[in-house]
Amino acid sequence: MRANDDAERSDEEEWRMSTTDCRDCRAGLDHCHGTIIRHWLHRSECTEEGCTSPELMPHAFVVDCDAVGCDCAEVGAPSAVAI
Repeated sequence: MRANDDAERSDEEEWRMSTTDCRDCRAGLDHCHGTIIRHWLHRSECTEEGCTSPELMPHAFVVDCDAVGCDCAEVGAPSAVAI
């Protein structure tokens, strides 16, 4: 029966690998398919609804906030670092 269990696992792994194009998914790695938006004045955010730790989880795509219309990087905005 042990050989049958191994065969079932192999079939399951084969199915998982054939149903996704993401190599991180195929490898079982923790990652997110969303895009990180890096802000100058506050915490980064992710476009994926369920992502709770954009600073810690690997993401394939990263953009600065001004690319999505945020104005926190403008010259007139208050500085995040006190001088």
